[in-house]
Amino acid sequence: MSRRTLLKGAVAAAGIAGFPYVHAQEKITLRYLGTAVNQSSDIAKKFQEDTGIQIQYIPVTTDDVAKRIITQPNSFDIVDTEYFSLKKLIPAGTLLVAPWRGDGHRDHRVIAEICARIATSRHDLLLEYPIWLWHWAKPKDPSVPWSGFRRLPLSGAAAATKQAALSAHRTQIDGLGPDRGNEPVLLPDFLENFASANEVFVATYPAGDAISREYFEQLYERRDDPWRLTTRWYERRKRAITMASLPRARFARGLEIGSSVGLLTAELAKSCDELVAVDISAHAVELARARTRDLPNVRVLNLDATSDLPSGKFDLVILSEVGYFWSAVVLTQAILNIKEQLTDDAVVLACHWRHEVADYLLAGDEVHRIIREASGLPLVATHLEEDFRIDVLGIDGRSVARREGMVE
Repeated sequence: MSRRTLLKGAVAAAGIAGFPYVHAQEKITLRYLGTAVNQSSDIAKKFQEDTGIQIQYIPVTTDDVAKRIITQPNSFDIVDTEYFSLKKLIPAGTLLVAPWRGDGHRDHRVIAEICARIATSRHDLLLEYPIWLWHWAKPKDPSVPWSGFRRLPLSGAAAATKQAALSAHRTQIDGLGPDRGNEPVLLPDFLENFASANEVFVATYPAGDAISREYFEQLYERRDDPWRLTTRWYERRKRAITMASLPRARFARGLEIGSSVGLLTAELAKSCDELVAVDISAHAVELARARTRDLPNVRVLNLDATSDLPSGKFDLVILSEVGYFWSAVVLTQAILNIKEQLTDDAVVLACHWRHEVADYLLAGDEVHRIIREASGLPLVATHLEEDFRIDVLGIDGRSVARREGMVE
């Protein structure tokens, strides 16, 4: 993703939350589209002094802001416009980021409520970042949606940028002077909450962003093996290639998401001390349990992996022919949830059909791109054909030959 694309996605709703460097080492110009009333040369000058980044103002009328967003979407990096027009101007599927509504700060609440209305009406993902919560909240406070919190690990550069941004609020941190009433507003014990290497958000997910359970139940009601996994040579060959793509011969605990009738499950069981297989269809789970009933190391569970994963750690996760049943937002969050349950030497294998299917929410190649980007794991191996793709990701990152000492 280019810098300009990233900036446009991030600022669509609430402006820029941070920059990739404390002070730009290369010449960067941000094109700021909006009405002249909000464009200050003094702010632009100070901003360039502090960050090394130049702001190029593009002053137009309110109507021309909307026209330019629609007709020339690549002609600006930042847009400043009225909130009521955002619903029509921001592309669907945009990630909206705003302060948390429950933070106890009026301005934060108003901005977040506007973004929440936009996100709800357009089925966007909304991430809200708490600020004053860290000052007043207590553990188990019922007014805090703890179960909705999501953690974003920060790179070293991002964490340094965050600290530099905080330190720029000198009047808040150092105060205005020694006189009473001029004391610092942000005290050290409060600022400690922002020194973490993680950013915390309250996530609100769009509804209807995965193919329903009923869809799969209807498929299995019409036919026990709707994809003909048992009879097609294509499927038998694909399972063999999947197994051959595993970078290790043995795994302690595996997780198979989307086990269907249990054919790949039975193969994976040969390589796992323990294997947990899950499927959203109760009918498919019954068939998979029947096929693996003589395998004591296998459990097959009827679960929706987008919201409910088996507990514990896994050193192998298989996502075979399942990712395109979810939207990009849901798939991304599913991968983040999976990543939380990986062991230090875990392997993630994804396998998906590459041809277009009208019912599916994503194409197979897009599924694999999202899995690679959301997991952040090194790519160990890829098998690519016209019909399907296999990507093997591993925390270790080494090839099979390197792991076995054949290559230095």
